[in-house]
Parts: sequence; C-alpha cells; structure tokens
Amino acid sequence: IYTVATYWIFLQVCFTVLLDNFIAASAQMELDKKLEVAQIEKNEQQMRNPMEPLLLALAMDFSDDQDLSDRLQRLYQVLDADDSGGLDCGEFCAAIKKLNFEPRIH
Repeated sequence: IYTVATYWIFLQVCFTVLLDNFIAASAQMELDKKLEVAQIEKNEQQMRNPMEPLLLALAMDFSDDQDLSDRLQRLYQVLDADDSGGLDCGEFCAAIKKLNFEPRIH
C-alpha cells in the first residue's frame, strides 16, 4: 500500500508539473503572437517612403489627372524658391522642412 500511495502521489506531482508547463508554454505562445501582431501593425503604420505624407496629401481629393498635374505643378513652383525652373538639393530640403506633416519629413 505504501508503494501504491507513493506512486499515486508521484503521478499527481508529475501531472501537475506537466500541466503547469503546458499552461506556461501556452501563455508564452499567446504573448508571442500578440507581440508579433503588434509589431506587424507598427510596421504597417510606419512610413515606407519618407515622402509618403506629401504624396498622400497630393493624391487626396483630386478629381482627374489634370487636377493632379496642376497640383504637382503648383507644388513645384512653390518649392522652386529662386524661380530657376529647377530644384537644387538646398531648395528641396528647405521646402520639405517647412511642410507640416506628421510624421515629419526629414
């Protein structure tokens, strides 16, 4: 009877330890999955292109190709500070920094 009781207690302890390990592993897997989903959502929210805020602002609410072309032409004229007909790196960087987009364009 002593041996049977010992084995029965040992069996209960083993079962409890295995169950506890299973629950801990399940909880860890669930946490890992939530972290992965959060990382995916964060990556989707991040800009894929530093000019994305500007491009999105230009693309919103345009009625046709001509309207979009007009918007781009006006933007180009605003960015061309010295009216030279071209944009140098300094003009472009200075103009982009003045635009108020969130997240900021660097």
